[in-house]
Amino acid sequence: MSGAIKLNFTELKKFIEDSSAKIVVVGLGYVGLPTSALFARAGFDVTGTDINRELIEKINRGQCPAVEPGLLDLVVKAVKKGKLKADSDTVSAVEKANVAVIVVNTPIQGSDIDLMPLEEASKAVGKGLQKGTLVVIESTIPPKTTEDFVIPILEEQSNLKAGYDFWVAYSPEQAIPGKFLDEMRNQPRIIAGINPESTELAATLYKKIVDAKIVEVNNPAVAELAKILQNTYRDVNIALANEIALICEKLGIDVHEAIELANIHPRVHLHKPGAGVGGPCIPRDPLFLIEKAREVEVKPRLIELARQINEEMPDHVVRLTLEAFEESKRQIANAKIAVLGVAYKKDVNDVRASPAKPIIQGLLKHGAEVVVHDPYCNETFGGKPAKTLEEALDYAAAAIIVTDHSAYERINIDYLMEHMQNVTIVIDARGVLPSVSKPNLVFKRI
Repeated sequence: MSGAIKLNFTELKKFIEDSSAKIVVVGLGYVGLPTSALFARAGFDVTGTDINRELIEKINRGQCPAVEPGLLDLVVKAVKKGKLKADSDTVSAVEKANVAVIVVNTPIQGSDIDLMPLEEASKAVGKGLQKGTLVVIESTIPPKTTEDFVIPILEEQSNLKAGYDFWVAYSPEQAIPGKFLDEMRNQPRIIAGINPESTELAATLYKKIVDAKIVEVNNPAVAELAKILQNTYRDVNIALANEIALICEKLGIDVHEAIELANIHPRVHLHKPGAGVGGPCIPRDPLFLIEKAREVEVKPRLIELARQINEEMPDHVVRLTLEAFEESKRQIANAKIAVLGVAYKKDVNDVRASPAKPIIQGLLKHGAEVVVHDPYCNETFGGKPAKTLEEALDYAAAAIIVTDHSAYERINIDYLMEHMQNVTIVIDARGVLPSVSKPNLVFKRI
């Protein structure tokens, strides 16, 4: 098996500039596949590797398992031109590559960080690593993971020295589902190498697919922390909005109107309250910082409290529903409740860590008949699926808006009351509807 051409710094930089470098992207998930497709569109020969053989077969047939605007067309064209292929053998692919990009998930198991996928990917890359290769880590990871965790594995497996025999950089992805391709091209990109040569090579690489500003630093740890801070800021901001919402609920004040007025000030940007925080990043990334803080004996009180507040919001939605049934003098047991939206955010099919799951399961524990509708995905978390919005709403005692999908923009109180039971309960957990008071309506809004 022939290996990659051994290149020095100048040669590799030239290879990258003219798109002659062979790239391996390790991990073909929500981020890895779009990354692979963008590099292939830029003219590179790209091999994406993954442990999921079914996924590999689909990609090699020109199919795109991810529902992402523009991605299917990009994958089909890249595969057809021979610029993109998928494989399960990471070691062999890296042996023939000039660049290896690691984009595996770093999930949370309970309250523990699971670095096993990153460890396995790093071992495979290390086993195939050749002199003159650039390794870039994109996965969201705790501070100092590149230098204290990944590099030792790469060096042990390859018997090579980072910064001398091969180059290493960290560059966190910062895109969101539904806008991956657009944001990967148009969002500023952080490039953090372990030395100036690593930074320069990685910056040269990402300039091939990023149209926005490239921000270069020679410190992977500060870049790792910066990525975590972005989502920690959002988590804390949302927690503040949620706590304000709980206060306003007791005071009888419209929290959405209050926040809108507060945001008139140019230095204030309060987020919206809601049913909870979902997705792969915001619920997870603060935990990375919490764990690191504990390691250095700092108690991250604000960050921990924000996580707790946001984690409790789905239970609050269930409590609001129970209160509404009490006000309408009806039992929740056997009552039909329509849950509108299970995706964790607007107009995507991603249900990872969605607050809909604990809401639906909480309602089921109280004996409700939960009917679920989402125009983007089929997950019901134990509820009954409804093919149409009307099917979900017809004769329902209550409706809970969990996700603010565009498809629900036609929903208003009159529409809901027309389809539902005579005494209608509406729980707006996303602030979609204006506050309203009508006969035979129990309306509650976060």
